[in-house]
Amino acid sequence: MRRLAVLLLLPAALGAQPLLMSKDANGKLGADGLSLVLTALPCDETGALLPDGSTFVAEGLALASDANPRGVFRGFGTFSSPGGTPVMLAIVHGFLSEGITCLSATSVRTVHLAATLEPVPTFAPAPLAGFRADNAILEARLTVDGPAAGAGDAGTLVRGSVEGLVTPAPGGGPGEVTIASDRSSYGVDDVVTAFVVNGSDSTILAYDGQAFCTIVGLERRTAAGWQDAAGCPLARLPLPTKIPAGETVTVALPPGIAPHWEPGTYRLRFFYETPGIANVVAPRAYSAPFEIAGTPPPTTGVTLTTSRDGYREDERIVGFLENGTESRLTTTDHRSFCTIVNLEKEQPDGSWALVSPCLLAMPTRQVDLEPHSRLAVALPPEPSPSRNEPGLYRLSTDVFPKTPVDGPQGATLRVVSAPFMVFATRADAPDVRGD
Repeated sequence: MRRLAVLLLLPAALGAQPLLMSKDANGKLGADGLSLVLTALPCDETGALLPDGSTFVAEGLALASDANPRGVFRGFGTFSSPGGTPVMLAIVHGFLSEGITCLSATSVRTVHLAATLEPVPTFAPAPLAGFRADNAILEARLTVDGPAAGAGDAGTLVRGSVEGLVTPAPGGGPGEVTIASDRSSYGVDDVVTAFVVNGSDSTILAYDGQAFCTIVGLERRTAAGWQDAAGCPLARLPLPTKIPAGETVTVALPPGIAPHWEPGTYRLRFFYETPGIANVVAPRAYSAPFEIAGTPPPTTGVTLTTSRDGYREDERIVGFLENGTESRLTTTDHRSFCTIVNLEKEQPDGSWALVSPCLLAMPTRQVDLEPHSRLAVALPPEPSPSRNEPGLYRLSTDVFPKTPVDGPQGATLRVVSAPFMVFATRADAPDVRGD
């Protein structure tokens, strides 16, 4: 049985106690990625982070293969809880081969995948907006094997295991009570889902009467500090909720109604007590900050998206401006990197600053967007080297109806993408990308 060997190189500055991960892994290898279900082996210590039924999924792997098939790939992978909550992220790169197994003299053909997993860095100085301290693997080795039959689009069943070390997020290790949001960014009309995890060995008690009369508080960052963003209008005494040891409670904010948030930076708060233990001040836990961004104006079928939700700092950002209408539209260049889209980076105060404005002294050029067409934009364009500072970014542009040369310009429509992350990468990591 093949094993996924994980070696964590833990910087002393992080001060986190590493946990031993030891899990059986089995699942499917398909044309576009890998999906594994994890089950704990006897010495596993990561049950609070990754209980049985957790998954590792690497989708959209860029596989450069020959006719064997055989080749190298690179992409992103996610360790998730059984409920689908992301727990750890990883950059995945390695090779895939099909042929007679090297471990026996039989002629049975097998599929063999071997990969290195590197962390998507999530630790950054506090002033950088959009970052959150998460669980991390600093180095990993993944190998899985399975029968060659059915290795096409339908996929083939593979099996391996995972053994190594994991470092939990600060304040999020086993034995502690934690709270986290299900996402790092939301729209103004999105429901915020909170996960309260009782990682202690005792039942805890929480009282409602917090945000929207739930057991979870919601705070928004202001110039005066963190302030309550929602309360409870019910004129009654708070009611208790028991959370047994090892249990996770999911709380929707707001529960049962459609929200409309004020854009800004938020965090979740959780007060609790342990029966039989007296505390002068109730213990509390806070989530990592998350962003609620303003909803772009109605685009009537015009969208601006990115190829992924996250990029390394040395990767090109790819955006897609799509006209889903029946009308001919026009936009202009002279935006970031002299393209047709603006690249904007969130600042510590929540504002958005333009990145790499166009400095060419030449007239602005109009670019047409035909009905039901899509334009792809790389930032920066080839052959310029890509180097974007870590942080939270978004794309934006303006479009307007195509009119005759002498005719009046129609109403301008501003289009904004969803926020996405640019992650730092290790300077000492070897370059394993293929040519």
